[in-house]
Amino acid sequence: MTAILAGCGTFKQECNIIKIWKIDNYEIVEKSCIGFAGPHYYPIYLYKDKKEIDYVIKKDSCIVMFNNQGKELQFDLCDRKIIKRD
Repeated sequence: MTAILAGCGTFKQECNIIKIWKIDNYEIVEKSCIGFAGPHYYPIYLYKDKKEIDYVIKKDSCIVMFNNQGKELQFDLCDRKIIKRD
């Protein structure tokens, strides 16, 4: 039964963009997503030159940390600035 339902697209994840920040050359996009079961979750995606670099699940209201080719990038979304570049 599961294989039949999965083949019909019943278990599709749905996401909506809820906020976008533009900081330096980066774009940070927060989405509200829900899968086939469970509560909503809020991934935050990091883009540079329209290319997705990384994503994380939101844990803090302001500070977001991403990994960019082994280097850590931290953004303060409340103050709209980069606070750490490795």
